[in-house]
Amino acid sequence: MSNWLQKAKYFALFVSGLTLVACNADMETAQIVDKDEVATTAVPPTAVATSTLSPTASPTGTVVPTPTATSTATPIPTATITPAPKLANPQPSLADLQEYLVNVPVRFFSKHEQSTFMVEDYFQETPLSPNTEVSYQDLNGDGIDDIIIYELNSPISWGWGRLIVMIWQESGYSDPLLVVGHAKYDPRHRFFLEDWTGDGNREVIYDFQSGTGGPGYIEVARTRYVIHCREQCDVAWSQVTGIQEHYYTVSRKRVTIERIMQDEIPSLSVLTESFHGPLLQDILSDRYDPHFQVLTSTLEFYSWQETRFVLVESQILSEAHDSQWVCFK
Repeated sequence: MSNWLQKAKYFALFVSGLTLVACNADMETAQIVDKDEVATTAVPPTAVATSTLSPTASPTGTVVPTPTATSTATPIPTATITPAPKLANPQPSLADLQEYLVNVPVRFFSKHEQSTFMVEDYFQETPLSPNTEVSYQDLNGDGIDDIIIYELNSPISWGWGRLIVMIWQESGYSDPLLVVGHAKYDPRHRFFLEDWTGDGNREVIYDFQSGTGGPGYIEVARTRYVIHCREQCDVAWSQVTGIQEHYYTVSRKRVTIERIMQDEIPSLSVLTESFHGPLLQDILSDRYDPHFQVLTSTLEFYSWQETRFVLVESQILSEAHDSQWVCFK
C-alpha cells in the first residue's frame, strides 16, 4: 500500500475517534477510543459508525416523530327533541287554552301571500282576551267535536278580530290555525258552518270587516275565508268580497259567489262588479263632476283540488268605460 493511502486511512480513523468522544463525553460509561487503539485493532470505519452513532447525532439523520397516543373520537350526544305539549282536555278552560297556545307554534294564514307559515311566540305577545268565545263543532266528520276560538278586540283605534281552529286528534288537539283581520276603525266579524266541498262535512266560513281612513276619506272592506279541515285545518279559499270607498267620490266593489258542481267537482263561480263615481251629496256643489267610470266586470271559476279551490278560468264580461249621471242644476 502506498504511503499516502496509509496516511489517509489513519486520518479517517482519527476523525471517527474524535466524533465518538464528542458524542459520549457526558456519559460515565462512554468508551473513548484513541488513535493508537484504532491503529492496532484496525476496526473498519463503517463498523464503528454503525455501532456507536445515534440518529440524533447524524447531521443528515431524519427526525423520527415521537409516537402519540391514538385519540378516541367522542360521540356527539344526540339532541333530545322535546315534543310539543298536547292539549289533552277536549273542552279546556280559557286559562288552559292560553297556556297551550303560548307553548306551541301557530300556523298563521297570510291573506296577502295566500299561504300558511309557522309563527313562534305569537300568543305570548298577544294573549287571549277575556271576551274570547269558544265553540265546539265536528269539522272533519269523525264524530268528535273540534274547537273554534274567536274573539274581537275593538279599541278606539286599530282593532282586530281573529279566529283559531284546532282538530281533535286521538289524544289532543292539532296545531292551531290562526286567521287575523285588522281594522283602524270598527272591526266586525262572524263565522258560520257550510259545506262548500260537497263531502258532507261543513267548512268554517269566516267573514271579517275592516274600516280605515283619514280626513275626508274612509274605506270599508269585507274579506271571506273558507277553512277546510281534515287531519288539520287550512284556508281553502280567500278573497275580498266587497269594498266601499268615499273620498269626494264613491267607489264600490261587489263580489257575488255561487257554489256549483262542474263535471261532478265542487266549484265556485265568482262575479266581481265595480264602479267609481261622484258622491250624490256633492251634486249641487262646485266640485261636482257628473262623470263616473264603470270598472271591469269579471267572472272567475275556481275548482276544488284536494285541499283548496284553484282558479281555472277568468272571463272579462265588460271593459271599463265612462258614463255620466243625468243631472240638472
